[in-house]
Amino acid sequence: MLHEMNLSPDSDIFEMNDSDVSGIANPADNGNFDSGVSAMQDNRMIDPDFSVMPEDDVIDPDFSVMPDYDVIDPDFSVNPNWFPIGPGPVIPCPNCFPLPTQNVNARFINASPEFSGLTVEVDNRVILTGMDFAEVSRYRRYSRGFHRVTVMAANGFVFLQQNVFIGNNSTIAIVSSNNRMNLTTITDGGCSANFSNSCFRVCNLAYASGAVNVILSNGLMSFTNTRPGTAGSFSKLRPGSYPVSVARSARPAVNLLSTFINLNPNRVYTLYVLNWNPSPDTIQILLVEDMR
Repeated sequence: MLHEMNLSPDSDIFEMNDSDVSGIANPADNGNFDSGVSAMQDNRMIDPDFSVMPEDDVIDPDFSVMPDYDVIDPDFSVNPNWFPIGPGPVIPCPNCFPLPTQNVNARFINASPEFSGLTVEVDNRVILTGMDFAEVSRYRRYSRGFHRVTVMAANGFVFLQQNVFIGNNSTIAIVSSNNRMNLTTITDGGCSANFSNSCFRVCNLAYASGAVNVILSNGLMSFTNTRPGTAGSFSKLRPGSYPVSVARSARPAVNLLSTFINLNPNRVYTLYVLNWNPSPDTIQILLVEDMR
């Protein structure tokens, strides 16, 4: 579930848009044991804490097989050491592709004030049409890896084609940098809210304004020197209404926006700082609420 709240300087409240056993020597008939292996007699009790598979279980020698009854928590990001993070397991198939598919979530935000009504394709498949400035899409599932992203005008004119690596749950921002469209990937997640708090962070997509400071409740919490294209770490806050101000980090720190935001319990918030036109002083904020 996702709500958007679009805030700008001109009003207070805007749109809520995871052993090999073959080396064990069997004991000789005379009771002598292989000195390299601690083998137990058949009449010994088996230590229930030692991982011994029952004799009637067939073990696939090519894999370390987990019992079928193990349940993996789908919400916990347990990633095997697949390439490019590190080498993967040995797969006994010389012609098989060794990289398994792992799905991740990604969404798009249009943070470029010069472009509206955009069509977005991923791997030549249209996923968004008519995307306006300060609009955030819903998450979609993608395979982990590189994807070809195309951003076009409504008439099919191509503004941008770029290969984007999606390796984690992410927000892909369409931004204006150095007078041209670009894509910036922001990693999402990293905070668990509950019914007594909410998670909050700041993401600066206002390239014309440079680094910014975001202050809540006159200094109760400060997110300072957040550079364009980056997001600060999540912090936990009590639910409620907070005054918020945005200023450029460069001295003198001139305040560019002051307004209020409302945080609900058990929600994860990202406050996006945007330029509503290419001027450095034109700041607006977009508060995006997610349920984790």
